Amino acid sequence: MTTLRRPPKLKFTSHLTLLVIIALVLAVLLGYFYPAAAVKTQPLGDWFIAVIKVFIPFVIFFTIVPGISGMSNLKRVGRIGVKSLLYFEIITTLSLAIGIILAEVIKPGKVNRASLAVQDASKYTRSGAGHIDWGKFLSSNLTLQVLVIAIIVGIIISLLRNKEKILAFIEPITEWVFFALRFVMLLAPLGAFGGMASTIGQYGIRTFLPLGQ
Repeated sequence: MTTLRRPPKLKFTSHLTLLVIIALVLAVLLGYFYPAAAVKTQPLGDWFIAVIKVFIPFVIFFTIVPGISGMSNLKRVGRIGVKSLLYFEIITTLSLAIGIILAEVIKPGKVNRASLAVQDASKYTRSGAGHIDWGKFLSSNLTLQVLVIAIIVGIIISLLRNKEKILAFIEPITEWVFFALRFVMLLAPLGAFGGMASTIGQYGIRTFLPLGQ
């Protein structure tokens, strides 16, 4: 099996975090002084999120598959899975507790809804809310589908005798995926600018306080 050429090693000198902060500041200024123009920048944020969503299945697949197939002992995979699930449950519960406390104390998002286009929330509810259609949930959740497939493929590869050759082929693909993702992340300042500017331009500077909270 021919090994795919690995991506070149590039060093980005841009300080992405600083550029995102600058973009947010400029977005607030544009939204405050020129709201009509700021609203038109919303596609920048929408396009950036759409591109990131395209990469999510590939990142999941090419992270899970080498991780599982590269382990020699499937029992170890199971132990790591149990530990990860336990860690996830503990941290999620702690995060929810912190969120509830902060929501009661700071009350973020509490704004005057008179100027907002408030809609009837009943269209998002349905009768029998306690029932979950797992088949529909799985069929409509691409991320979960990719995760299940990646786990199955990883286990299958781990049982093959020539898994080293397969991993040698998969690893460069994984590097190319993250290599492309690094270029996409350079557009993060534009995405942040569009999202913040359109929000301030549409709802006013008053929304900046709950966003900050």
